[in-house]
Amino acid sequence: MIKAFGVKGLIRKLKKQHTIMQKRAAQGLKKSGLYLQRESQKIVPVDKGVLHNTAFTRQIKGGENPEVAVGYTAAYALYVHEDMEALHGADFNQAHAKEIAAGTQHNRGAKQQAKFLEKPFREKRKQMQDIFKREVKP
Repeated sequence: MIKAFGVKGLIRKLKKQHTIMQKRAAQGLKKSGLYLQRESQKIVPVDKGVLHNTAFTRQIKGGENPEVAVGYTAAYALYVHEDMEALHGADFNQAHAKEIAAGTQHNRGAKQQAKFLEKPFREKRKQMQDIFKREVKP
Protein backbone atom coordinates (compact mmCIF):
# COMPACT_ATOMS: atom_id res chain seq x y z
CA MET A 1 0.00 0.00 0.00
CA ILE A 2 1.26 3.46 -0.85
CA LYS A 3 0.45 6.35 1.44
CA ALA A 4 1.21 9.83 0.19
CA PHE A 5 -0.09 13.33 0.66
CA GLY A 6 -0.33 15.65 -2.32
CA VAL A 7 0.58 15.10 -5.95
CA LYS A 8 4.34 15.60 -5.43
CA GLY A 9 4.36 13.10 -2.58
CA LEU A 10 2.42 10.60 -4.66
CA ILE A 11 4.79 10.97 -7.62
CA ARG A 12 7.82 10.52 -5.33
CA LYS A 13 6.30 7.35 -3.79
CA LEU A 14 5.38 5.93 -7.21
CA LYS A 15 8.93 6.50 -8.54
CA LYS A 16 10.37 4.75 -5.50
CA GLN A 17 7.93 1.85 -5.95
CA HIS A 18 8.82 1.64 -9.65
CA THR A 19 12.53 1.36 -8.82
CA ILE A 20 11.84 -1.37 -6.28
CA MET A 21 9.77 -3.34 -8.81
CA GLN A 22 12.52 -3.06 -11.43
CA LYS A 23 15.02 -4.53 -8.98
CA ARG A 24 12.62 -7.32 -8.05
CA ALA A 25 11.97 -8.10 -11.72
CA ALA A 26 15.70 -8.29 -12.44
CA GLN A 27 16.19 -10.56 -9.43
CA GLY A 28 13.27 -12.76 -10.51
CA LEU A 29 14.69 -13.12 -14.01
CA LYS A 30 18.12 -14.01 -12.62
CA LYS A 31 16.68 -16.67 -10.31
CA SER A 32 14.56 -18.09 -13.14
CA GLY A 33 17.66 -18.18 -15.33
CA LEU A 34 19.64 -20.01 -12.66
CA TYR A 35 16.83 -22.55 -12.40
CA LEU A 36 16.93 -23.06 -16.20
CA GLN A 37 20.71 -23.47 -16.07
CA ARG A 38 20.42 -26.08 -13.31
CA GLU A 39 17.76 -28.04 -15.23
CA SER A 40 19.81 -27.82 -18.43
CA GLN A 41 22.92 -29.16 -16.73
CA LYS A 42 21.00 -32.30 -15.76
CA ILE A 43 20.69 -33.32 -19.43
CA VAL A 44 23.62 -31.63 -21.21
CA PRO A 45 25.83 -34.22 -22.95
CA VAL A 46 29.00 -34.87 -20.98
CA ASP A 47 32.15 -36.57 -22.22
CA LYS A 48 34.90 -34.90 -20.22
CA GLY A 49 32.75 -32.17 -18.64
CA VAL A 50 33.99 -29.17 -20.63
CA LEU A 51 30.59 -28.23 -22.06
CA HIS A 52 28.83 -28.80 -18.74
CA ASN A 53 31.33 -26.57 -16.94
CA THR A 54 30.85 -23.62 -19.30
CA ALA A 55 27.19 -23.02 -18.35
CA PHE A 56 26.36 -19.47 -17.31
CA THR A 57 23.51 -17.22 -16.25
CA ARG A 58 24.10 -13.49 -16.31
CA GLN A 59 22.15 -10.30 -16.30
CA ILE A 60 22.88 -8.56 -19.58
CA LYS A 61 20.55 -5.59 -19.18
CA GLY A 62 19.02 -3.85 -16.20
CA GLY A 63 16.79 -0.85 -15.73
CA GLU A 64 13.42 -0.54 -17.43
CA ASN A 65 13.64 -3.83 -19.34
CA PRO A 66 15.97 -6.24 -17.56
CA GLU A 67 17.31 -9.22 -19.51
CA VAL A 68 19.10 -12.38 -18.45
CA ALA A 69 21.11 -14.71 -20.70
CA VAL A 70 21.49 -18.42 -20.03
CA GLY A 71 23.87 -20.47 -22.14
CA TYR A 72 27.15 -22.29 -22.58
CA THR A 73 30.42 -20.72 -23.68
CA ALA A 74 32.09 -23.82 -25.16
CA ALA A 75 32.76 -23.17 -28.84
CA TYR A 76 30.90 -26.34 -29.84
CA ALA A 77 27.83 -25.84 -27.58
CA LEU A 78 25.53 -24.78 -30.42
CA TYR A 79 26.59 -27.74 -32.54
CA VAL A 80 25.90 -30.23 -29.73
CA HIS A 81 22.59 -28.52 -28.89
CA GLU A 82 21.31 -28.71 -32.47
CA ASP A 83 22.75 -32.09 -33.60
CA MET A 84 19.71 -34.35 -33.36
CA GLU A 85 21.53 -37.16 -35.20
CA ALA A 86 24.27 -37.59 -32.59
CA LEU A 87 23.91 -40.32 -29.99
CA HIS A 88 23.64 -39.13 -26.41
CA GLY A 89 22.86 -40.73 -23.08
CA ALA A 90 21.51 -44.28 -23.07
CA ASP A 91 21.67 -44.53 -26.89
CA PHE A 92 25.37 -43.63 -26.81
CA ASN A 93 26.06 -46.13 -24.01
CA GLN A 94 24.32 -48.90 -25.92
CA ALA A 95 26.12 -48.15 -29.20
CA HIS A 96 29.52 -48.00 -27.48
CA ALA A 97 29.05 -50.75 -24.87
CA LYS A 98 32.23 -52.61 -25.94
CA GLU A 99 34.40 -49.48 -25.78
CA ILE A 100 32.92 -48.51 -22.40
CA ALA A 101 33.60 -52.01 -21.04
CA ALA A 102 37.17 -51.83 -22.40
CA GLY A 103 37.68 -48.42 -20.77
CA THR A 104 38.37 -46.60 -24.04
CA GLN A 105 35.13 -44.63 -23.87
CA HIS A 106 33.28 -42.91 -21.02
CA ASN A 107 29.82 -44.03 -19.89
CA ARG A 108 27.34 -41.21 -20.45
CA GLY A 109 24.40 -40.29 -18.25
CA ALA A 110 21.17 -41.88 -19.48
CA LYS A 111 19.31 -38.55 -19.72
CA GLN A 112 21.86 -36.67 -21.82
CA GLN A 113 20.48 -35.22 -25.04
CA ALA A 114 20.55 -32.52 -27.67
CA LYS A 115 18.29 -29.48 -27.13
CA PHE A 116 19.58 -29.35 -23.55
CA LEU A 117 18.53 -25.69 -23.15
CA GLU A 118 15.40 -25.68 -25.27
CA LYS A 119 13.80 -28.74 -23.65
CA PRO A 120 13.92 -27.54 -20.02
CA PHE A 121 12.85 -24.06 -21.14
CA ARG A 122 9.69 -25.55 -22.64
CA GLU A 123 9.03 -28.13 -19.94
CA LYS A 124 9.85 -25.96 -16.90
CA ARG A 125 8.27 -22.70 -18.08
CA LYS A 126 5.62 -22.79 -15.34
CA GLN A 127 8.23 -23.28 -12.60
CA MET A 128 10.30 -20.39 -13.97
CA GLN A 129 7.22 -18.16 -14.07
CA ASP A 130 6.43 -19.10 -10.47
CA ILE A 131 9.99 -18.21 -9.40
CA PHE A 132 9.65 -14.85 -11.12
CA LYS A 133 6.24 -14.15 -9.57
CA ARG A 134 7.52 -14.93 -6.06
CA GLU A 135 10.33 -12.42 -6.46
CA VAL A 136 8.19 -9.63 -7.91
CA LYS A 137 5.25 -10.03 -5.57
CA PRO A 138 5.39 -7.36 -2.85
